[in-house]
Amino acid sequence: MRTLIPLLSTRLLFTQSEFTQNERSERLIMLDLLRLAVGAAALFFLPGYALLALAREQLDLDRIEAACVALGLSLAAVPLALYVSSLLGIQQGQTLVVGLLVLCAIVTVWDWRRSETIAYSSDPEKLVIYSALAVVALFTLVGRLWSVQDIHFPMWTDSYGHTVIAQLIVETGRIPSTYEPYAPIHEFTYHFGFHSLAAWFHWVTGLSVPQSMVSSGQILNALVVPTTYIFVQRLFNNRHAGLAAAVIAGFLSHMPSQFVNWGRYTQLDGQILLPVVMALHITILRPKMSAPHRLNHHLNQRWRSLLLITLAFVGLFFAHYRIFIFGALLAAILFVFTFVWPQTPQTVENSTHSRRRLVVDHLLIAAIGLLVLAPWIWRLAGGFGGNYARTVVGGYQEEVHGTYFGFALRDLTDYGAHGYLWAVAGLSALWGLWQRNRIVMILLLWIAVVFAAANLHLINLTPLYSNLIVILVLYLPVAALGGYLLAEVVSVLLHRIKVSRRQIPLLITGLLIVLAGIGVGAVRRDLDIVAPDNAFVRAGDLAAMQWVQQEVPVDSLFYIATGFWTPTVAHGLDAGYYLPLLAGRQTIMPLQNYASDGTMEYRIFVNQRLRDLAAAPDSHALWQQMNAYGITHLYIGVRDTELNPQTFLDNPNDFELLYDQGDVWVFAVRPPAQAVAHVSEKTEKQP
Repeated sequence: MRTLIPLLSTRLLFTQSEFTQNERSERLIMLDLLRLAVGAAALFFLPGYALLALAREQLDLDRIEAACVALGLSLAAVPLALYVSSLLGIQQGQTLVVGLLVLCAIVTVWDWRRSETIAYSSDPEKLVIYSALAVVALFTLVGRLWSVQDIHFPMWTDSYGHTVIAQLIVETGRIPSTYEPYAPIHEFTYHFGFHSLAAWFHWVTGLSVPQSMVSSGQILNALVVPTTYIFVQRLFNNRHAGLAAAVIAGFLSHMPSQFVNWGRYTQLDGQILLPVVMALHITILRPKMSAPHRLNHHLNQRWRSLLLITLAFVGLFFAHYRIFIFGALLAAILFVFTFVWPQTPQTVENSTHSRRRLVVDHLLIAAIGLLVLAPWIWRLAGGFGGNYARTVVGGYQEEVHGTYFGFALRDLTDYGAHGYLWAVAGLSALWGLWQRNRIVMILLLWIAVVFAAANLHLINLTPLYSNLIVILVLYLPVAALGGYLLAEVVSVLLHRIKVSRRQIPLLITGLLIVLAGIGVGAVRRDLDIVAPDNAFVRAGDLAAMQWVQQEVPVDSLFYIATGFWTPTVAHGLDAGYYLPLLAGRQTIMPLQNYASDGTMEYRIFVNQRLRDLAAAPDSHALWQQMNAYGITHLYIGVRDTELNPQTFLDNPNDFELLYDQGDVWVFAVRPPAQAVAHVSEKTEKQP
């Protein structure tokens, strides 16, 4: 966290007469850390709890369980608030956001005091479970934040587009309607959940937007512990399984901690919210587990729960469209199992009533959800949704998608889970099938269905997502299966091993010490997992950006390092990608959203320009293409790419060196007349 201090300390003023320099620095550090901690805690807890208060009584949650749900629900509440304010024409900003958080705090305190059903339980088993969960959550949070102490910009190529969207939200206070002035893309239909969260983090803490992306993304990354716990605990109705799954996801699995290297916090946002949405969805499938005296009454007694679940699904849609599909598929599988295979024996009359209630509840959730989403779906149909629909209807075309939908077995361990965790999950699956455990069957069917949908190209249909996107989610079912197996082992041990009361404190202390030891290893793993080469913007680039902003004309167009990651979608490869955001200068490579929200004509133009430039056989031919496309400058960033500055230094007739500091190179592309004049001048000077 030490790197966050310089970003904030300039905002806090103390006179030299009050403090010595050291005392002043210590005071600033304490105030900055306190501000960050309070702001982060308020942002990630209060909106979710205020939303949870809508139907918390019906869910039969104690305080720790409610906190786990609230931490996930905040990821739905924040984009919902932005969505509503945008529809109403209200501009968000620091004052409004802080006011909303204060209001959420009032709702939280009021809800805690008005009911005893959420009162903390003194059940010894809960005390042990929750103490262990707190240890896992704390070490995970420390590891995630410590690993990015020297990172000020989100990493890898997706991050530029996400940072632009968050910046647009900050600048407009609304859901963007266009990507201008950062790219000539006039429609915005991208999901905006994490971007709104980063914007709120910026308003609450005062951090820059890029730093807010990193810090809020890593806090989000640490929320895998409480959200996995509540999901697995509700799924298997077993706290031991929930704790074991949380340990696997937080301490043992290298996913989702690896998300830091890609900056794909948007997908992670959906993956952290997904377990909470499913935990809430389970409450309408198992009314006897969740205050049946309330949920089994007439519909007007259950509307709060149904509305809460609906809003959670809507928030998941805003977080990530594809992760929403995963959630919808899991919800459908849970519905079918509950409808066809009730958990408890019932009379014919009760069975018919339960099935009718189940159908009505799901129809109401779908209807209310579509009503809430209607304005956005209409907008989506004219942008990303319509573009992708035309691709799907046109059938799968390998020349368009390349290897995007391919599958590599190694990806299961590189981006899914370690081999030994797969082995544990496999044993768990076998044991669960032997025991005819319906939850294990549901998880296995879910994995099979999402994988099948990712491979529709095998029957000439364009999938809605790739195998890799599926694999990035698999740590969740792997952790759930592992938690189930470990809970089964614990259950056997507790029945066979007699433990005296004197031994219980020793066992609890031993458990916490073991978890702390594993946590230390997990923190070290998080520190080692960061790939420095994935950072695009570095110190030398920031200095160069400032120079460009001051010295290069506003109407300039920069050539930067690029590459195609599919045959029809390209991306930037170094800090030059950030020139529109950091220096206000356009480049040949817009943010990746040009492929989803850009017009067909604009996508074709961008791709053709990149191909023409890449096809140039030498620097002079490249210069000719640059002039043909009106390119005026060239930027080579600190990060190594295929662009070699020596190539352009060796051709001073076509390229003029303007800047060479901190491993950054900026060249001017000579226009034809100037290039001829430069050659003539050199010729005259020769003897």
